[in-house]
Amino acid sequence: MSMHPVISVDLYQPESMAQVRHGKEVIFLGNTWDFHPGCHGTTFPLNRLGTTVEIGDFRGPGDLAHQIAAKVNGRVQVNNRKRRIPC
Repeated sequence: MSMHPVISVDLYQPESMAQVRHGKEVIFLGNTWDFHPGCHGTTFPLNRLGTTVEIGDFRGPGDLAHQIAAKVNGRVQVNNRKRRIPC
């Protein structure tokens, strides 16, 4: 496994959907406007990394991904997807 994990943000348009993931492990999936602590809390298990991260306030999928990456010494990769969200 990489020393600097990649936290991916997949943006699906025109559905206004997104997912934040580490490899194939989905950390958060939903409408882009759902990416805030009021919808899903602030604690995210990262099973592939064997840890859980606690995030304060976040707004949007990119912000969440950057905060998780900062906690695990990782980096963020943004992917614009043209196909439908995998549900």
